[in-house]
Amino acid sequence: MKEEKDEKKLKEPEFVVMRDGKLLLKASGWKKTHEGLTNAEQQEETIVGLQYDFTGYPLDAYVAVNRALDEIFGYTEALREGFWGEKPPTRISIKTGLKTEMQVYAGKLSPPAWEGGYIQMVVKSDNPMSLLLYGQLKRKFEPSINKVVDRAKELIQTESIYRGKAVELDLTYTALVRAGMQNFDPVKHAPKFIDVSKPPLLILPRDVQNRIEMHIWAPIRNPDDFRVNRIAVKGGSVLSGPPGTGKTLTALHTGTIAVQSGWSYFKLLTPDFFVQAYELAQFYAPSVLVVEDVEKIFGGPRTPDMDMILDRLDGIASKGSEVFTMCTTNYPEQINQAVRRSGRIGHHIQFRPMDGEAAGRFIETIAGDFLHQDVDLDKVGPSYDGLVASDVTEGVSHAKKIAIAACGREIKKKVTTQMLMDGGEIVRRDKGLYAGPKITQSELNLRIVQAAFHVQMGREIPVELWQAAAEYARTGENQPGKEKPAKGQEVEALTEGSEE
Repeated sequence: MKEEKDEKKLKEPEFVVMRDGKLLLKASGWKKTHEGLTNAEQQEETIVGLQYDFTGYPLDAYVAVNRALDEIFGYTEALREGFWGEKPPTRISIKTGLKTEMQVYAGKLSPPAWEGGYIQMVVKSDNPMSLLLYGQLKRKFEPSINKVVDRAKELIQTESIYRGKAVELDLTYTALVRAGMQNFDPVKHAPKFIDVSKPPLLILPRDVQNRIEMHIWAPIRNPDDFRVNRIAVKGGSVLSGPPGTGKTLTALHTGTIAVQSGWSYFKLLTPDFFVQAYELAQFYAPSVLVVEDVEKIFGGPRTPDMDMILDRLDGIASKGSEVFTMCTTNYPEQINQAVRRSGRIGHHIQFRPMDGEAAGRFIETIAGDFLHQDVDLDKVGPSYDGLVASDVTEGVSHAKKIAIAACGREIKKKVTTQMLMDGGEIVRRDKGLYAGPKITQSELNLRIVQAAFHVQMGREIPVELWQAAAEYARTGENQPGKEKPAKGQEVEALTEGSEE
């Protein structure tokens, strides 16, 4: 019994040392505990290097790190840089929206609590689409820097300056940085925000608009309806058609819908950097990526670069990414069929000029206050069939001029069906598309005489007589002894005809 008591007296006590709720040291006896604490103190005073990578656009991390430092430490000192400290601290202004910006430090940053430790941010040449945070500080402050990094990454996810907004990307800088020809410039290489607060005036033929609504707009507006029915909220569409038929406006209108629905919207200026842009769109998903003139990267035979793009579109990394890719082109026949496979850029939406029905809706929208109450848009539409929006707008302008000639300055509610039809026919004539009804030879002769009279009196030829000139120019080549007048010579043709 005595030996057992002596053994209990000789047994070393065990110590458990906690710090900030975590185990720091566990040792038996005073001596080992003291030695352990002394070694721990020496280790924690040791200066160590640190390195963290941030994905997303670099400027997002610049802002997030500065904000995290402000939240956790308040004042943070910006240090001079260079071996001799010859370079002053760098403070830059970063756009955080169309009308907002934030001042941040881009050089060495050192909270006083770190006892001389610092961090620094840089875009590396081998990965220009991410930000590297590096620096050095005493080991005891590692939990502190981890807290800053975790908070910064949380801010990028929840309060990003790009997530849920519309921006224009010019990623040509990435090639220059990789080649060592220049460094990342936080000001010059900042994306530009796009104003999508007001949707553009976009009126398309019904069938074209229905396809856009089904394949693009509906999933963006109501993604949960698609998710619950196990329909992937992603995809790709090629928008093709002649210039002026609405491809660019459709992409811009999609930006309005995307931002209103909480999606990110990216317009890539340079299709050669599709891979980098798609990875960015994946990070900020759900998102829309718009790429114009895609025949430059998808045209011709398959190449290693094209295969890399296809891997991004349907590879494992993209399976759960909710990214809609909108590609525009004027040359759809040049696009490799491998790109058009389902799951990649599977939908081809062909744009075309307005038909009569769409033109009627467009005219009603842009000329509503000026239209006479009895205007028959169904009758007006055919005069604008096959024209693009800019041509229809010009035709309405002509109709207003005709109304001014007939009614004077005040023409609201006075633009008639016939005026609109005449305006459309003027545009069609100017574009070489005039297809008005043929008139009899006697009617033509009468109008020629009337036009000649206006010319002799020094007055402008009325629109209906212009149409006679167009008819004369169009049919004159079929009349014996007549040559078709050159464009712009209809008046001379009319006056010549009057002498007969």
